[in-house]
Amino acid sequence: MLNFVAVKFHKMELLDALYRDAERHLALMRAKDDYRLPAYIRVSEVPLAGKDLVLFKPSFEGRFVFLDLSVLKRKLRNFALSLLLWEAFLILSLSYLFYKLLWYHLRERERDREFLELMLLVLSHRLGNFLAAQRVNLEILKEDRSPTALGRLERALGYIEDQFRRSLQLIRSLPTRLEREEVELSELLQQVLKSFQGELEGKRVELDLEEVRVRGPRGDLEMMLHL
Repeated sequence: MLNFVAVKFHKMELLDALYRDAERHLALMRAKDDYRLPAYIRVSEVPLAGKDLVLFKPSFEGRFVFLDLSVLKRKLRNFALSLLLWEAFLILSLSYLFYKLLWYHLRERERDREFLELMLLVLSHRLGNFLAAQRVNLEILKEDRSPTALGRLERALGYIEDQFRRSLQLIRSLPTRLEREEVELSELLQQVLKSFQGELEGKRVELDLEEVRVRGPRGDLEMMLHL
């Protein structure tokens, strides 16, 4: 509908410009006897017949003036074709942008789903181990109220609290975008080990690390080392 309106308005503008141009040429013809009119302006003693001919002036110095509108129709066809091509280009561009946005949204959604599945598996595994250990400690406490079992119960509670806090921290630090960068694994591993200082207290950890650089999302690599 908009294209039809645009073509109609453009046709009116072309026709108006053609009439003004014809008036100027006829004025020059009156001023100069040897002036040559453009091919689309035809002056004749008798009426002319033609598919694209329209009567412009019924009396011009005793003659008829006709305009050949084939030039106007050719310009109008070129305008309509250009309009169609630009519209097709715009539709293709918008379709491509929509596809890219949809693909990005689906990729992020799949990544979030995989991350949540991983976190649920890890948390359920740790919670299962914690519950199993506490069941054993409770059985021991029922029998002889052992201080050793009570200490193990207290340490296990602190451990599960620390693991829960660390898991929440990992979820909050999850990057919103998959930005790939060059990461040095040995340096990243040492940073992760610093967060386990409380659990490693009194223990000796020996590391034989080589410099290994990989390219990937730093947040994902750090999360895997934490888990």
